[in-house]
Amino acid sequence: MGLQQRFQEELGDILWYISDIATCCNLDLDAVAVSNREKCEHRWGKKTHLADFFDAKFPDDEQFPRVMIFKVSEIVGGTAKLALKGFGTDWIQIGARVTDNAHTDDGYRFHDVLHLAHVAVLGWSPVFRSLLNRKRKSNKKMDEVEDGARAIILEEALTALVYEHAREVAFFKDEQCVPFELLKLIERITGALEVSRATYDLWNQAILVGYAAWRSVNENKGGYLKCDMTKKELRYAKTEGEL
Repeated sequence: MGLQQRFQEELGDILWYISDIATCCNLDLDAVAVSNREKCEHRWGKKTHLADFFDAKFPDDEQFPRVMIFKVSEIVGGTAKLALKGFGTDWIQIGARVTDNAHTDDGYRFHDVLHLAHVAVLGWSPVFRSLLNRKRKSNKKMDEVEDGARAIILEEALTALVYEHAREVAFFKDEQCVPFELLKLIERITGALEVSRATYDLWNQAILVGYAAWRSVNENKGGYLKCDMTKKELRYAKTEGEL
């Protein structure tokens, strides 16, 4: 008996066992297959799954600029600040100056970089929408629910949650995938928000892209970032000219 024929027989036995288990559990194998396919598509779906930006139909002043340049700086006392490149050569400070809020230096003062990755890859970040004054106030429900305090708290919470895991794996330096259980937890946290449409694959990309930029910022204690929503990229450079 050839190797291929032996595999065929073994697979036949496995299929029989699976069919028998399904019968005992009163399950329809076709329904099981469809459900599994949908789960796999949601996990590894195309990165272009979000066909439109969440703010595409809103006024220009309520949309994220599709390309933005930021400067991250560290000042005396382990405090970080973030500035947006405005019109001309002006830099506009965004938000408050941030420390690690921890007993040890762990680089969390640069965590706005991780929120910025959410903007770049997902086109979503209640935190940055508030920082950039781009809340969708023309729609009361969107302003209250999607861009409001609860959504901001949820994004901060999931960012802190992922950060705690990241500390255990060298901040994803050698990782290609975020643990599936962590992605499922993010799905639960964001289940009532517009970003629930994002696939696991997009979240995986957003987290890895964010930590790649964060590691560079933390190592160099600052730098420049180009957030390009159209390309789903967050690029780091030591000088603005390198962007």
